[in-house]
Amino acid sequence: MPLPMQAKLLRVLQERQITPLGTNRVVTVDVRVVAATHRDLASMVEAGTFRQDLLFRLNVIPLPMPPLRERVADILPLAEHFLAGVSSDTARKHLSADAQRLLATFAWPGNVHELANAIERASALAPGQVLTREDFAFLTVTKDGAPEAIPSTLLKLPLPQAVARLERALIDHALAASGGNRAAAARRLGISRQSLYTRMTSLGMSDAGS
Repeated sequence: MPLPMQAKLLRVLQERQITPLGTNRVVTVDVRVVAATHRDLASMVEAGTFRQDLLFRLNVIPLPMPPLRERVADILPLAEHFLAGVSSDTARKHLSADAQRLLATFAWPGNVHELANAIERASALAPGQVLTREDFAFLTVTKDGAPEAIPSTLLKLPLPQAVARLERALIDHALAASGGNRAAAARRLGISRQSLYTRMTSLGMSDAGS
């Protein structure tokens, strides 16, 4: 949004009034604004491309959304949801165990939109009612033609073990990146501190109660 438009939006949010185009009549508005961005607004404020006062006005209740690769437990439920949306009631398609392992261990650089598109593409092109790993072969190649880094050891494990191992690795990474601070690690993972403790306990991580 250009800076002049940012100023106009800020004025609306502060004064709760607008002047419809082509009139001099002032109209009072009562609205709630929900804004989303994939950009670093704090850096944009420093660069002078985003108004700091508008950021303060919009940033009342921030809800950071971690990337899908950090929300492993969400991948398969989302995949099933999208699959139900593209399947007919009489010809419901399903994911095989190897397809589930692939989806659970894929990096998903395009996040939820990429997952939805992958499910729709595989469902449209698969010859049968069960989607296998081969139906998602397009996921294992990046745009430059290089193989996607999916640990072969994970793909050989039963799905629950593969997800548990990946989840533990993500928790270890978050703890290391947070200097061992559990609260900070939980925020990085997009879960509550209690949820982090619960997951660490269920995964047998010895310092869960620290």
